[in-house]
Amino acid sequence: MVYAVIMAGGSGTRFWPASRKQSPKQLLSIAGKQTLLEAAVARLDNLVACTDTLIVTSHSLVATVRDLLPDLPPAAILGEPAKRDTTACIALAAGLLNQRDPNATMLVMPADHLIEPLEEFQHAIKQGIALVTEDPSRLVTLGIKPTYAAESFGYIRRGN
Repeated sequence: MVYAVIMAGGSGTRFWPASRKQSPKQLLSIAGKQTLLEAAVARLDNLVACTDTLIVTSHSLVATVRDLLPDLPPAAILGEPAKRDTTACIALAAGLLNQRDPNATMLVMPADHLIEPLEEFQHAIKQGIALVTEDPSRLVTLGIKPTYAAESFGYIRRGN
């Protein structure tokens, strides 16, 4: 089964002064009426059920995220007790999903991205899921071709 993990931590410093500790970037409506987090969940429509989606956020934002996403079960919103960045977030979700379903395929995505067009994103996700289903030892990473050097984001070296 495919599960989605949406990383929605954030400390509210990247879009200052619009973002703050209690309203980080993923909780802002930057491009349209939806917040970036709502848009991330909506991108999963027809790909992953709400019951198979986990939102990992800071402990202080759990209530806000629950109010923002009432269709998700309360247990789907995980509050990290301390900020430990991407690796710890993914490890926490992977551990929980492994207990739930040892054969889970995990789709991990950030909550603060604007991704368009939706159809192309969903097509790419479906292709990635098919590759992992064919060979569960695979790790599929989606990225964009950089237009400038940005060491803070890292780079992906394409494999076979």
